[in-house]
Formats: sequence, structure tokens, C-alpha cells
Amino acid sequence: MDDLKLEKFFLRWQQGMLSTQETAWLEDQKAIPEFRKQWSALQKSWKQAGEPVITTSSPVEAQWQRLASRIENGNVRDVHAKLKQKSWHRWFEQSVQRPVFALVAAVLIFFAVWQVYQLLVPKYQIIATAPAERLTYHLPDGSTMELNCASNAQFPDDFNASERCIVLHGEAFFQVQKSTKPFIVNTEDAVIRVTGTEFNVRTFEGKTQIAVQSGSVAFSALQGKSSLQLTEKDAAIIQGNQPQKIAGTGYDYGAWRRGELVFNDRELQSVAAELSRRFAAIVQVKDSLQGMRISAHFKNESLQEMLAFIAQATGTSVKMVGGDYWIR
Repeated sequence: MDDLKLEKFFLRWQQGMLSTQETAWLEDQKAIPEFRKQWSALQKSWKQAGEPVITTSSPVEAQWQRLASRIENGNVRDVHAKLKQKSWHRWFEQSVQRPVFALVAAVLIFFAVWQVYQLLVPKYQIIATAPAERLTYHLPDGSTMELNCASNAQFPDDFNASERCIVLHGEAFFQVQKSTKPFIVNTEDAVIRVTGTEFNVRTFEGKTQIAVQSGSVAFSALQGKSSLQLTEKDAAIIQGNQPQKIAGTGYDYGAWRRGELVFNDRELQSVAAELSRRFAAIVQVKDSLQGMRISAHFKNESLQEMLAFIAQATGTSVKMVGGDYWIR
């Protein structure tokens, strides 16, 4: 059977107009691989092209007759060409449209999630000082925060909502405005909770130290359960996840606010770190000398003058190596 007759036969099969003998013949022919391939191609093309539009004013028979007439007039090749072209266009359009729609959907979902994130996640303000810089900042609740060199504090925009929370890295002195809303300072290893007081918090050297100037403070380790109540002139430090009172730390907590540096039996390594922050320089100590202790009180001296005094007091020397000061 040639292509034209096969396609006419296919149309009659679609209409259910085959006789019993023709149906039996078709089943026999499907056993032949080449015929089965042609028949499958016709079915696939028919499916991809879609069924003809059927209206109430145009019987099904008329629809098929119109299509059969086109085939009889020699247009069968055009029909298949158009079917294939339509199939290709449909595939191409879908191939292009699907990733575009997916991209648009992804963008819309991203912006929706971002809007929810913006609403749910609190926004923070960060106040920071560089080495050799100090800063006094007035918090939204009326409290005052003085930041020492190379320090930073962050707090949410709704700082004065149900509680007043600050995260501190470095050193700061707080004058807390009295309020029923708790004032909380979080450090890397401690939590400080007050309602109205004045106190200094220091987090350098990897541990939190606190000194209370007035009022009372609840001082606890971030990972601990116990809390230490501190009052005026009390000082404490976190040791082993526990808050402990201390009589002296070798550090004058108020000196930095007066523009002074006071070292009471401090290790050279700690002194060098303090000088580096104060003068935006790099001061290093030879390993074997880092545990050496010194006491000194500086006020208006330059870095070079302080280093010269330290060298004389400890029997060491100070040299510049690659732009760094070395005590050795």
C-alpha cells in the first residue's frame, strides 16, 4: 500500500469505518516491522497535531471528508509537512517557554521569601571604632555607650522594645538609663543583665571582665547556669563557664576613658596588644618574653616613648622589623 492509500486508510480507521476484513488485515500488517513503524509515525503525527475542531454545525464526517479531500488532491505531503512543522514549533516554543516560566517563577518566589525575611528578621545597627579611635554613642533609650579602641557593638533597630540588647566585642563603658526594660549585654562568653547602672565590660584576650561603678549587675556565663550579683566597685571575670569575683586584674578599668594606660603587673603580651589597639600599630613580643610582667602608668606619652620605657624597665630592646615593633 502506497503512502497516499495508507493515510486514507488511517483516516477511515480513526473514524471507526473499517470493515471486519480491513481490521483483520490491519492487525496482520502490524506484525511487519516496516508497516508498524509507518503506522506508529501516523499515530504520533496525528496526536501531536491535535484532533480537528468539531462544531455543532459541522458533522464529524464533514471534517474527515474535508481532510480526506485534501489528501485526494495531492496535498498529503503538505499535510504531513505542516504537522511536522507544527510539532517542531510547539516543541521549540515549549522548550523556550518552560525555562523562562521556571526562571520567572523562581524570581517571584525569591522576592516573596526575601520580603518575608525582611519582615521577620530584625535589622541591626553596628557601632565600631578603629584602632587608635574612641567613641561616645547615645543609645535610643537614653543610655550612653563609650567604645574603646578597636571595639564594636551591635543592637537591633527595635532596641527599646521589650528589652534592650547589645552584643559587644572589645571594650565599652555603659551608663544605663533606668527602666523596667532589662538592659542586656552579650559577649562571646558572658551575659550581663541590669536595669540601671554604670559598668565597664572588657572582652579582649578571649575572656569577659566586668567592673561595676554604680548600681547592681547580674553577671553570668553564656554557657553556664549560675549568676553572680555584682554591686558598686565589684569586678568579676568568666573562668571555666563560671563567673568569679576578682580583687584585682592588673587593669584600671577607668583609665582608657581618661586617655591613660595603666598596667598593674601585666604580662608583656597583654601590654603589647593594648598598645597596638591604642596606636593602630603592630607591637609584638618575642615568645620567650611574653610572660614577663610590668607595671606602668602612661598618660600623654607617644608610642615610641612608652616602648622605650618598657625596654628600659624590662631589660629588653625594641626594634622595627618590616614596619612592626618587636620587643626582644
